[in-house]
Amino acid sequence: MDLKSLILNPEKETISLIHLDGQQVGYFLLGKNKISFFGDKMPTSLPKTKEQMCISIEITDNTAYLDDFFLLQDKIDCTELDSSIFFKLFDVVLPEIGMNEFKLVDESYISLNNCSWVLLNVGFFIKGRTYYEKYGFTNDDHTTPDAKERIVELRNTTTLNDLYLNDPDRLKEIYDELIVDNDNYKEMLLKDFILNYVKPACELNYNRKKYDILETILNDITEFLHENGFYDSWFRKYYPVVEDKLKPDIVIIEPEDEDEVKNKKIKTRSNGGGRRKNKIYKNKIYKKKTKKNYKNYKKKTNRRRTINKYKR
Repeated sequence: MDLKSLILNPEKETISLIHLDGQQVGYFLLGKNKISFFGDKMPTSLPKTKEQMCISIEITDNTAYLDDFFLLQDKIDCTELDSSIFFKLFDVVLPEIGMNEFKLVDESYISLNNCSWVLLNVGFFIKGRTYYEKYGFTNDDHTTPDAKERIVELRNTTTLNDLYLNDPDRLKEIYDELIVDNDNYKEMLLKDFILNYVKPACELNYNRKKYDILETILNDITEFLHENGFYDSWFRKYYPVVEDKLKPDIVIIEPEDEDEVKNKKIKTRSNGGGRRKNKIYKNKIYKKKTKKNYKNYKKKTNRRRTINKYKR
C-alpha cells in the first residue's frame, strides 16, 4: 500500500517504521485519517489512548491539524526527540497525501523548575518571534510585516511601568518580592524584567506568595498582549504543488495474527522444504479415550512388554 492509502484508510491502523533522507524517524501508527508517533522503539502493543502518543496529526478534508506535540511533561522519551526532523517529515508526507494546509494552535511553552510560560505570549518578548515560525508557520498577528514592526516596537519600548500603569500597588508588591538591586525598576524594559527577574525566580524554590506573584505576572503579560492585538493563536502553513520532492521510506510492520502463527506449516526435508530453521510447537490435541481405543492401547503395550521380556 502507498502512504496515502495507509493514512486515509478509514478502518485500519498500521504500524510503520519511517526513514527520511537516510535517517530513521521512528515508529508511527498510520490510518483512520491520523498520523501518530510512538517513539524510536518498536511498540509492544497498540496504544489505547492518544496520551500514549508523542505526536498526533488529524486529517480533515484538505487540512491537517497538529493535535499533540510533546505536550505531556511525563513523556520523557518525547522530550528528548529532535522536533526539526518531524516537521521536515510532515512537509514531505502531507503534500504527498493531498494536504495543502497544516494548522495548529500554538501551545508551546517553556517549563522551568517551578513555573512555565506560553512562548506565544511571553516568549516573543525575549526572542522576538514565536516558536513555530522557525518551521514555516504564519499568523497575521505575529508574522506579517506590520505585526513584526509592532513586535519590535513593543519589545523595545514596553516597560514594567507600562504593564502596571493602572495598578501601582501591584507594582510595589512585585518590587518588594523580586527586585532588590535596581532603583529604576519602573522604567525597566519588560523583556529585561522577564530575563533578569522572572526567569531566575522560576528556577529557584520559593514560597506560595512568590509563586502567586509570578503566576500573576505571566497572566498579566498575556492580557497585555491581547489588549495590543496579539490574541490569535492559530498558525498555518500552506503547501504548494511540487512535482519533484523528497519521499519518505516506509516499512510496514504487520503484527502476525496469533491463530495464524499457531497454525503455520513449516516445511521440512521430508516434504521438500529444505533445512528447517525455525520450530513452531503446536499444542497437542488428545483424543477422548473410548473403550476401543483403550483396548488397542493395552494390546500394543502388552506386545512391547513381551518383546522386551525375551530381549532380556
